[in-house]
Amino acid sequence: MLDRGFSAAFTTACPRAIDFAAVRDRAFRSLTELIRRAKATGRLRPDFSVDDMVLLLMASGGVRAGTPAAARRFVTLFLEGAAAS
Repeated sequence: MLDRGFSAAFTTACPRAIDFAAVRDRAFRSLTELIRRAKATGRLRPDFSVDDMVLLLMASGGVRAGTPAAARRFVTLFLEGAAAS
């Protein structure tokens, strides 16, 4: 995080706030394990990475602003592209 002063002030003012770094790290580890397992079953392409999933999540923010049909199409295309051949 670039603004450490804000972080310190926020955690001082809100000591019961969620430790987002710990939550993010746990989610990253869980996602890494999920991807490893999917690859082990042969259902996920071997070159798929956690970065690919992050890209999907970032891109889906813009798609969600569109129609539900566009969001479904985006996810379908991504899943088909990520599937092992």
